[in-house]
Amino acid sequence: MHRIKCFFWNTTEKRLRAGWRLVIHFVLWIYTPAALKLVLGNSLAHLLPSSFYAVERIRDLLVEFTLRLPAIVISTWLMARWVDQRPLPSLACRAASAGGSILALAWPWARC
Repeated sequence: MHRIKCFFWNTTEKRLRAGWRLVIHFVLWIYTPAALKLVLGNSLAHLLPSSFYAVERIRDLLVEFTLRLPAIVISTWLMARWVDQRPLPSLACRAASAGGSILALAWPWARC
């Protein structure tokens, strides 16, 4: 049983191993936009001009693209907060100390 636990759990860091955290983040990253579209899709579609109702595919794509960024931010926050067990701004600090990235520019107030 201990060998199975070590396959999933890192005893040194006291959290899931990095590979499993990436798998969970990928699953969240895939399904969060679909969940947001189910919850907010119709409300957002009614905000579009009526000319878009004639072309269902364009309207669906606009709704999907509008919800994509908030979905990615929500899934990343869920991973950082609940699975990775650290605050979201710490992701920017780690990226900045590794040579900088656009994520480090997103939270300039984060203390590294």
